[in-house]
Amino acid sequence: MGSQILIVDDHPLFRRGLAALMSQERWCSGYTEAGTMEAARAECERALPDLVLMDLSFGSVNALPFIKELHTRWPRLSVLVVSMHEEQMYAQRVLKAGARGYIMKQEPPEQIIEAVRIVLANRIYLSPVIRERLVDQWMGPTVGRGGVEDLSDRELEVLRLIGLGYGTQGIASTLNLSVKTVETHREHVKQKLQLENAEALRRFAIGLSD
Repeated sequence: MGSQILIVDDHPLFRRGLAALMSQERWCSGYTEAGTMEAARAECERALPDLVLMDLSFGSVNALPFIKELHTRWPRLSVLVVSMHEEQMYAQRVLKAGARGYIMKQEPPEQIIEAVRIVLANRIYLSPVIRERLVDQWMGPTVGRGGVEDLSDRELEVLRLIGLGYGTQGIASTLNLSVKTVETHREHVKQKLQLENAEALRRFAIGLSD
């Protein structure tokens, strides 16, 4: 019996490309698509798939909380994140949220297929570079490195939105936070990244978004 796959991405062309890729594999018995997290949630409730292939962001909305929700509601559901965001920034976070792997969208089709096979086999997929880096972190001393990896999920989301051009008020509205809370997050990010001022923070954030 083959595997049912749910493809979740807000870009129809990319969804169709993944669907065409999956449909060529004999172990894929079928697939469905969703362009929003709401539609994906409804599809999981209707007919729980074996695997969810999903992006990490939908416009200004970060999908980490949704991954945590999927893992909580359906612990046996496998999630593989396929995203344009740098793996070194998000791989460990999505694993902590409950996903089984992370792969960049620019990887060749055969590598994406391999990642799907590994996750469907109930194993973890990460690139060799990130896997080695995580092993080094787990085996090494627990000390702050003053880098993006030291940011909380919320702080990283604030940084991402700054890079997309959002001001403090826009970030507050997007994340349903008070302006004061956003300002506090911005200050924490500057301190952790050792950035001198708001302009240095903005340039750093834009560099991450490129």
